[in-house]
Amino acid sequence: MAGLALSPGSPEINDLAHKVFALALTDDGPDIRQQPSKLFSTRDKFQELRAPEIPSSFAPIPVSEATRSVQSLLKDSTSYPGYNSVERKKEILLDIQSRVLNTQKTLSLTETLYNESGDAYSIRLALDAAAGIVASDVRLLNSVKTSGNAELNKLRVEVMEAVRALDQLVDYIGSTPSPQCL
Repeated sequence: MAGLALSPGSPEINDLAHKVFALALTDDGPDIRQQPSKLFSTRDKFQELRAPEIPSSFAPIPVSEATRSVQSLLKDSTSYPGYNSVERKKEILLDIQSRVLNTQKTLSLTETLYNESGDAYSIRLALDAAAGIVASDVRLLNSVKTSGNAELNKLRVEVMEAVRALDQLVDYIGSTPSPQCL
């Protein structure tokens, strides 16, 4: 029973907590087709059908056994990138970069159509949406920590430059006078 003597902040407990958290994130939950209907069943019938699934008491288990059990469940889950993993950070940075580039293309196309038709409302909506994307991407970009990884640092700098370019495009299009004013 030496496993029960671990302190709450010990690495083993933290490791177990991270693994249980990852399992909870990837759990699909109960199959709703197998559950009794609340709408078409009486309360007693509903409780009767649900009661066998609800445990009434729990036997204490050592932390070491719980850790070993969780590790065996996670043994084959290598496809899930960890919360702070390099792969996950790279995925976030590439997602921001893709969103920024798509927004730049959309905004440039909207500007071209605006210059041809003079539709000030559409360009204003596009500018507001692009400004919102810039703001949210800057917040997300600031939350990604890349210290110590040269590849992530380089990608983060590229993404930040793309976000700045989009912000400058928003400023440029927003300051351009409409054809109706000329």
